[in-house]
Amino acid sequence: TRPPVTTDLAAWYDASQVTSLTDGATVAQWRECSGSGMGDLTARNNSVAQPQFTFRTSVPQLGGRPAVHLSGGFSPQLAGAENQIYLRADANAALQSSEYTIFAVVANATFTNAALINVLDNSHGTFGYTDVDDTVNEAAMIGYAGVNAFHSTSMGNFAQANGTSLGTAGIIEGLFGTTATDTRCAANGVLGAPPGMGGSPTNFANIPRGIKIGHWEFWHANWTYPTADISEILIYRRKLNYAERNLVGSYLADKYGLSTSYTRPMALS
Repeated sequence: TRPPVTTDLAAWYDASQVTSLTDGATVAQWRECSGSGMGDLTARNNSVAQPQFTFRTSVPQLGGRPAVHLSGGFSPQLAGAENQIYLRADANAALQSSEYTIFAVVANATFTNAALINVLDNSHGTFGYTDVDDTVNEAAMIGYAGVNAFHSTSMGNFAQANGTSLGTAGIIEGLFGTTATDTRCAANGVLGAPPGMGGSPTNFANIPRGIKIGHWEFWHANWTYPTADISEILIYRRKLNYAERNLVGSYLADKYGLSTSYTRPMALS
């Protein structure tokens, strides 16, 4: 079933539509399902040390649906950009915008000091978090240092919006507008605090961007990868309005058996 809001849906990754992998199999590619032209997510360095991305056919916390598992952990042997492990889709015109809404259905997540999902100008290619270490590179991130959303245009020049507690499973939502003050984050439909730290990023340029999933945290040089089961990712190239957010959130909550604060639309009699 396609999401209820498809206008400007730039990227859609749904583990339920992966039919070729058995439980515990290494994930080399995650197919993009929206038809927007955005590329598939492909794994980089997934065989180094231990597979970082494996397939789970059933996650109890997500209604028994499948997920891509990020094994996480501390990996000093993977220090340096050339050894990073992540899922990546290269920058593409399908993801060209200055505004974004990101939904992610996750369970068993631990991503303190590690970015879970990053929509960014990845012109520096082989790098991960260091992509924002340049004023010409920009990133919209969710999951870094807890349930947060970041609007970043350079290292040390970012805005962080804090979300509420996610629990063992739920929906993380990041909203990224044309200015840093538009950045908001929600956990299970509850909007967190507005930006409260960092600098004042400039507006996002209207340029193509790519996607990175699960790369290590760079700032503290601790080479820690996020742990999570990710069942579904939706990325829109605009800020959804309140009604649209509720439609998408309710659709995901029903699909995965999650208790959230999203308001389901009333049925017409």
